[in-house]
Amino acid sequence: MGSLGKDAATAGERVVLAVNGVRREAAGVDPSTTLLEFLRTRTPVRGPKLGCGEGGCGACVVLISKYDPATDEVTEFSASSCLTLVGSLNHCSVTTSEGIGNTRDGYHPVQKRLAGFHASQCGFCTPGMCMSIFSALVKADKTGDPAPPLGFSKLTCSEAEHAVSGNLCAAPATGPSSTRARASPPTSTLRISASTHSGRKAPTLPTSTSCQNTPAAPSAPSLSFSSPRSRVK
Repeated sequence: MGSLGKDAATAGERVVLAVNGVRREAAGVDPSTTLLEFLRTRTPVRGPKLGCGEGGCGACVVLISKYDPATDEVTEFSASSCLTLVGSLNHCSVTTSEGIGNTRDGYHPVQKRLAGFHASQCGFCTPGMCMSIFSALVKADKTGDPAPPLGFSKLTCSEAEHAVSGNLCAAPATGPSSTRARASPPTSTLRISASTHSGRKAPTLPTSTSCQNTPAAPSAPSLSFSSPRSRVK
């Protein structure tokens, strides 16, 4: 099952996690219950979808945040919720597409860009694409690379393309979402003005004794890409 959080592997134990900044409990969770099943049956979340059920299509991608008390650091990474067992996420935080932007609080630049440049058709797989790119933005923002110009992210075009390489779209005549979402040629930089489309901080997890070690959802960086170079390791 892994060690994402303090496992509650046996039936009858309570799993406490945060979903888009809201405390959720899964009491008596079955060890085989996936995060996707929990999200779609026990919470209002509907962004992650069941596509292939094997972690190969990207329709169920979410961002998981895990707090490590030994290093006092929060680690964020994308994961296929159809393969992740909810019992392994005790005291972890889960962010879905609803958590980075919605009709009530406003949309994140990732969502605005995909919609504005017609990078989706039916929309079934779009939330997963949004989370793949958002996760890449969060990861790039934590690198030790020099700070980019004002209004830009550390994420490059090639890294953005790689981020959605595992997201499949079954709609006919649909090109790669990263290409459809571009506003300029590959040799140019991609930019969304930070003053107009600045990132929004995701909701903070409510304080709770039984959930005090659950990390809050990460801040949402603005969507602006550096030049499409290959990053030197």
